[in-house]
Amino acid sequence: MSEEPLHRLVIETRIGIVSENIGTPDFETIDGETVVMVSIGMGETHVTVLSDEARMGSRWTAAFGWSALTRIPIGPERVRPDPDELPRALKGHLKRYGTPLGTEGFLSQAQAILRAAISHILDRTIGSGSAYDRIVIAAPSWLHEAVSGCMDLRPHIWNEIQDL
Repeated sequence: MSEEPLHRLVIETRIGIVSENIGTPDFETIDGETVVMVSIGMGETHVTVLSDEARMGSRWTAAFGWSALTRIPIGPERVRPDPDELPRALKGHLKRYGTPLGTEGFLSQAQAILRAAISHILDRTIGSGSAYDRIVIAAPSWLHEAVSGCMDLRPHIWNEIQDL
């Protein structure tokens, strides 16, 4: 792998985004409010527009998920974490075979990758998002600190990350 920053790879590598028709998620909106839900999963990120009474308006799926963080090398041997090791790597407490691995900088690299990818996905799906009242980001609880670097991508992103 080249020595380019991983967040550049995310931007320069195309993230496929498709529009889809799927059932309505379980989320309440305020009367007349239009909400954009951004759900970050293992291999996909879903962007769903919910109108008042939580009726689905539009939905996109981006081929990007938190598993992309497994590309961040850790420790002096620059090994890549397995998906089940990511929560511990983000907290700086990763061991393999009882030996601690150096995770310095892992969180900041994860934040950069997530920020670049989510920014790109929002640009390609909802644009500035000015037509919507609120944008809500959802991710697994262990990923919240890494996703916190995305909270200023649009001025109306809700200040609480939802659990997936």
